[in-house]
Amino acid sequence: MTQQYLTVLQARDNLGVARQQLEHDVEFLRLAQARYDVGRASLIDVRQAQVARGNAEVVLLRAQTSVDVEKLRLFQQIGLTAPVDIQSVQLTDTFVVQAPTWKLNELLTMAEQQNPALKALRARESAAGWGVKAATGSWGPAVSLSAGWSGFTQKLSDINPSLAAIDTNATANDSACAYENAYWLNTGGPALPCTFRAAAPAEKQALIAQNAAYPFHFTPQPFQARLTISIPLWGNFQQPLQVSRAKAQQQDLQESVRARALQVQTEVSQAYLTVATAYRTTAIQDTNRAAARDGLQLATERYRVGSGTFFELLDAQVAALRAETDYVNSVFDYHKALAALEAAVGRPLR
Repeated sequence: MTQQYLTVLQARDNLGVARQQLEHDVEFLRLAQARYDVGRASLIDVRQAQVARGNAEVVLLRAQTSVDVEKLRLFQQIGLTAPVDIQSVQLTDTFVVQAPTWKLNELLTMAEQQNPALKALRARESAAGWGVKAATGSWGPAVSLSAGWSGFTQKLSDINPSLAAIDTNATANDSACAYENAYWLNTGGPALPCTFRAAAPAEKQALIAQNAAYPFHFTPQPFQARLTISIPLWGNFQQPLQVSRAKAQQQDLQESVRARALQVQTEVSQAYLTVATAYRTTAIQDTNRAAARDGLQLATERYRVGSGTFFELLDAQVAALRAETDYVNSVFDYHKALAALEAAVGRPLR
């Protein structure tokens, strides 16, 4: 995403160069027309200036389209829907070209510790090591211990039917007891105590107390504990197969870590050299740009006073345009190389 963001900025700066070029061509056309009107230039100069202005307009249109297309690609990478008026979106960030002060060995050390892909592979390698230990441990006995203590409690949502049932049962039991005492069931013997109705209030009070104890008082259940020991006597060769697979996975990840570490080292070294080269190239292109601007100004003045030709002016203009474009591209080549270096190291460097 950083690379695409820089690409949008690069297209925007190239659009500025195209606008500047069109302004120059319009001025050259005005100058050629003025010289032609006073008889100091030929109609060929005017036509050449008109062609140059038309070409500059085409370049400007293509540059604007390039900016819009790169913005659309940026929104696509971000995962957002681009607005219909894409030209209203303006990027405001600026990046400064600065001399690289990092040392390659320090960057390699940082990449070794902070590169995301390398860290992820090392984490997988560590997990594979534990997988080997787990697979090897399947050869030994397995011991499991479980213990539990539980209780029971409940509450009646409506206690009145239960209380009424106690009274009904007590009345029925007293009636049955009286029947036994009065008739043939207890003939000649001592009378049975008929105290069911008298005990009903105490039973009802116990039920009310039990119902009121919910949910903080439990009826405890017996404590339970279980110890299980399993010894693998025959596993149909599954244990050695699991150990072999775990070790193979660990070895594959070890080699992946080694290969990725070498790749990161190469990427960091390559990006570091690219940044250094891009920085020196930017300085050279800046010098070339200043020289091309001076050459264009001199060619313009020579043509204005009549000591230079229009073709000489066009050559100076082409050289200035190439120098401006090369400078813009060199600046963003530097920033893209620095972004690649940051990606390889795994942390920001600015």
